Amino acid sequence: MNDVHARASRIARRVEATSWGLAALAAAWPLLDAAGAGGLGDLASKSLAARLAVAIAGASLAGVWVAHALVARHGLREGARWGRDATAHGLAVSLAVATVAALAGGGLGAWLLTAAPVGAVAVPLAMGWSAWSGDPPRPRASAARTVAALACTAGAGAGLAIAWLGGSAVFAPWFAGLADAAYAGGPIPPEDAGAALALFGPIGAATAGQLATLAVAIRRAPDAGLAARAAIASVLAWCLLDTAHSLAQGAVFNVLLVNLPCAALLLPPLALLAARARAERVRGVHA
Repeated sequence: MNDVHARASRIARRVEATSWGLAALAAAWPLLDAAGAGGLGDLASKSLAARLAVAIAGASLAGVWVAHALVARHGLREGARWGRDATAHGLAVSLAVATVAALAGGGLGAWLLTAAPVGAVAVPLAMGWSAWSGDPPRPRASAARTVAALACTAGAGAGLAIAWLGGSAVFAPWFAGLADAAYAGGPIPPEDAGAALALFGPIGAATAGQLATLAVAIRRAPDAGLAARAAIASVLAWCLLDTAHSLAQGAVFNVLLVNLPCAALLLPPLALLAARARAERVRGVHA
């Protein structure tokens, strides 16, 4: 291993460890909040809107950091430029989306939920930028790769909608479901709606950054199967955590309106890409 590769590997291990730590902290956030240590105080213990928003934010943040951890392990550690670029792209998207949401009224606290973790990974990545100078030839384009990357890009677009359009008519069905689940179909108190909307920025930023990272990895990683499996793991981390918390709080509407459609958009093309890559590898072994 040459000095440049060794440097890339050291930084990659730091990025991976940081990402796993952030994913674990995000996954635990709803539990910490329920115990009164999650940052929303009494409101989180009384309002389904606030508790659900914390649960969704925790799951979304866990998903994005699982994605970064896996790209660090399989891309950055190998000194591959595609790993660096996928990581940088996702971090930039997350920060940009969160910044726009904050400027539109999301607030500094919500912005820091994205900006502080992004900074923890972006700083070492920037300091070692030139260490990731090697890249194999661009992989051959295939229909399965293209469809999987497009699905991730569409999912990233959904993240933009969450961050920027949470208070619009686009999310009227979601808030109607919340009203039915928590307020017997009556109006949602403004303070409860505000508690939920305050976290739409970080939720959308995490979703957009996660899927932007995965889209780059799927397009450029030499091993399409590895990229697809990493993407599946990241999507399942978000989806299963979010679904478990939603069902525990009686928010079936969130599973039906968000989780299942997103899983249906992302998982089939990712699974197909993984299967196609495996079939090609088996054919290569027996050729």
